[in-house]
Amino acid sequence: MPQIELQVSDVVAAQTLHVRPSRLQQLWYVALLTLLGVLLGFVFARSAGGVSYLVMLAAAGTAVGVGIVVIMALLIAVRLLYLPWMARRMYRQQKLLRDPADLEWDDRGITFRSAAAHSTIAWEDYVKWKENDRLLLVYLADRLFQIIPKRVFASSADEQDFRRHLPRIGTNLRSGRP
Repeated sequence: MPQIELQVSDVVAAQTLHVRPSRLQQLWYVALLTLLGVLLGFVFARSAGGVSYLVMLAAAGTAVGVGIVVIMALLIAVRLLYLPWMARRMYRQQKLLRDPADLEWDDRGITFRSAAAHSTIAWEDYVKWKENDRLLLVYLADRLFQIIPKRVFASSADEQDFRRHLPRIGTNLRSGRP
């Protein structure tokens, strides 16, 4: 039975993974920035009084470029400054994150046991999951997740056994059950 002892770096990595946009979200951001740039280009061209189409396109391109730079700077600031600060604060405040917990799983679901809490949640009651090279996040709601560091698996066979159940996550959502 693996035991989870989260470190502050796990919580920081989990928050970073949680806010990572999906490919679809990234495409939407680019599309919205492009649309914003085109609209700003039209506004600029109209206010300049009949400027040529090429000037309007240049203005739109400049607006898109500036928008991308501003958004990238904000995203970098959030990732490098705000997220680590918030995650460290959360780790200090929430005792359950610091308490060691036993992790078990079977065909019914995932069980966490610590000195302060005990929960078993059915695979189908999780709504989604995410992973990176270090962590698995299993979500109870869009912004509520449990952190499972991959280092807790004793072997790759244990990790594969856990992964065998992941396709069941979110099946209640697809079946229409609230």
